[in-house]
Amino acid sequence: MELTSDVGAASKAIDKPAVPQRSLSYFTDLNPADNTKFIEVRVYRKWIATKVPSLIATGFSCILLDKKGSAIQANADLKEKDRFEHDLQLNCVYRIEGFGFEKTESWGKTLDNDFTLCFGKHTRTDLLTENDFPYHYFNFAAYNELGGRLEKKNPILTDYIGYVQNVEKVKEYGSATTNKIKVRNIAIRNLNNNVVIFTLWNEKADNFEEEEYACLRQPVILAVSSCYLKTYGGQLQLSATAATSYYFNPAIEETSELLAAYKNAIPLLFVA
Repeated sequence: MELTSDVGAASKAIDKPAVPQRSLSYFTDLNPADNTKFIEVRVYRKWIATKVPSLIATGFSCILLDKKGSAIQANADLKEKDRFEHDLQLNCVYRIEGFGFEKTESWGKTLDNDFTLCFGKHTRTDLLTENDFPYHYFNFAAYNELGGRLEKKNPILTDYIGYVQNVEKVKEYGSATTNKIKVRNIAIRNLNNNVVIFTLWNEKADNFEEEEYACLRQPVILAVSSCYLKTYGGQLQLSATAATSYYFNPAIEETSELLAAYKNAIPLLFVA
């Protein structure tokens, strides 16, 4: 039998554009105009984004860390929330591809980034066994910088660290005829004995790890992230947001500095 060929079919096969080969990119090299990259990341924080003040869920958000120590936020629509809640577990490392980009909102930014990643139905996540990624990312403000941030209405949420001076019990305000809110205040003291109040609301107030805190050796260092800075009763307040996380004695340089200072017995320092 004579061999024949379908020239038309061959032409179509040749003309079909090739699927771009994806390559690894670090966050600092990502370009919104280039969709041929994949990233390898640790899932550092995740939360359900909500509208304020209604607290209606609007989607899934997370903070990712790459191997170089950079951080970026990623968002997914509400319809994809359950999928990414399941597929992206805290502290696990993943290869992620098939994401988009969006301009970061100008207010309430968790990070000083111009763009945020968008995850959707075409996003693929693959669990990796590699573990050589940072465990923490902070951009702490010093106490004497808080006033300036408040005055300028800095759009970036605030990270802070210090000794736990005291932890209050949960208090409930309001009534059945208005709104009920639960509040827990935690006083954080720095090396100069300046105190800032860190406030947790509602579920976060109830879920504060009291038992874990009680078992820790004093002094306890507390690092808090993504707080809304304001004043209440004339005192600076770090108000928790949906994106806020807190960490006892995180393994970072600032914790070592605070513990070393305490060990050297600064006379004026007192931790209740």
